[in-house]
Amino acid sequence: MSSASEVTQKAPVDLDGFSGGYSEPPRGGGGDGDGGGSGSGFPGATKIKFDIYTAKWIDANGAEVHSAVALNVINRVQKWGPDGGPPLETITLAPGEKWPDIFAMNEACKCGAEACKGKICQGNGVCKGEWYEKFGKMIGPHQGEHVCLFVNPDTMVTYWWPSPTSTIGACICIRALMEQTTLKRKFTGLPCHAQVEFTHTHMPTQYGGRERPHLLINGFGVFGDGGFKLLPNIVPTAKQITGDSIEF
Repeated sequence: MSSASEVTQKAPVDLDGFSGGYSEPPRGGGGDGDGGGSGSGFPGATKIKFDIYTAKWIDANGAEVHSAVALNVINRVQKWGPDGGPPLETITLAPGEKWPDIFAMNEACKCGAEACKGKICQGNGVCKGEWYEKFGKMIGPHQGEHVCLFVNPDTMVTYWWPSPTSTIGACICIRALMEQTTLKRKFTGLPCHAQVEFTHTHMPTQYGGRERPHLLINGFGVFGDGGFKLLPNIVPTAKQITGDSIEF
């Protein structure tokens, strides 16, 4: 990757998932939290995941992925059936759009029969509810999901990383990426993207802690003039960060 020694012209920032900022997803809205579904992918892109057992980022073949450029973050709500397979429905949110009330969406999918007791009828064959059991608990069919898109600018191999919004560690990782990218764009006025290293960091939990996914930003750059060029590392002033002047 080549470095840009000077930025001479500012371009408008495209409207993408970074431009709207991070939207806090609703909690307790159902979903299985197992690392993302297998359907509704992105043609030509390789699906990757963070393996919680090895703390490595890998593709479907187990090959480790090390670094890339973060292209976009997409928020969507998907409806899943009890038998797996592709999602029954996908709602893709516009950049900056607030999350719908996933809890209410799942509540509307419960069976109205008294026998269900707010869950699902057991074996009577007449239940019209759409909740199902997974990993020993009843869950609603609707699940919020972040999808991060990446590209290796040298090989042009693209990746997509789906993660349920019920996975706290992944949400922390994505929020940090979006906040840092938004701040850099505010400072430069350029549609820049983060060059990231796929790594991990410790996250405290009630069980003593574990490793969570982390996207270590090694720099920001822009696409154009034949490739991806890193921007010079210039420290912004307080006024550029806050949008206000500090009087002494």
